[in-house]
Amino acid sequence: MSCDVCTKLFSIDSLSGKLARDAEEQAPGCQCEAMAVSLSSIGRIQDEEIVFRAFVDPADVDEQTGDVSADAFRSAHESGLSVFRDSSTNEEISNLIIDILSVKEGRPFKKIICLFKARCVDIRSIWHPMPIVDPRQFCIYDQLVPRVFDSEAEPVRTHGIVLSRLLNPHKDVKRKLHKDIQLDIRRLFISERVPVDEFRDGLIARLNERSLAGDFIRF
Repeated sequence: MSCDVCTKLFSIDSLSGKLARDAEEQAPGCQCEAMAVSLSSIGRIQDEEIVFRAFVDPADVDEQTGDVSADAFRSAHESGLSVFRDSSTNEEISNLIIDILSVKEGRPFKKIICLFKARCVDIRSIWHPMPIVDPRQFCIYDQLVPRVFDSEAEPVRTHGIVLSRLLNPHKDVKRKLHKDIQLDIRRLFISERVPVDEFRDGLIARLNERSLAGDFIRF
């Protein structure tokens, strides 16, 4: 697989809600993992790395019990499940979290409800037993995304995405397959919950306070 194909596929200018499908069609079998797909990132995501996923939507997380639904991972089938790398600086994490928390004027304020981590090798090791598909289910890439709160700022170099391999099985099993895949990655992430208040000496907790005070409104 050529570098040009991968960098174009994962370019900020080519962002798509169907990236999982496009990646499997144009670079099947996670071929683009062999290289850095974003020229401005810190490099390809290695097996030994740890990535974090933050959740902000009450529709995905029960704030009373902390339970996370399988649907919270559905973006892996579409544009990708956004994560940040453990090697991120506090400034890089702050920029990514502020983008997540930012809201348009008049919209309800948001907060990070929960945070989970996973080893990349474990994500890449999730296999599905159904014989009609290639068993490996997830790829991880160093894709960067545009900034949201400050749209003129440079993308954060330690962002990444987890993509499900959409192999288009027979329609009768496609829905069940997608649900099973979401449950698989959910089980992995929820096994490593990170207390929001303790992460990086309260970094995200302080950003939550600022968000609820209205500091991240996009005008």
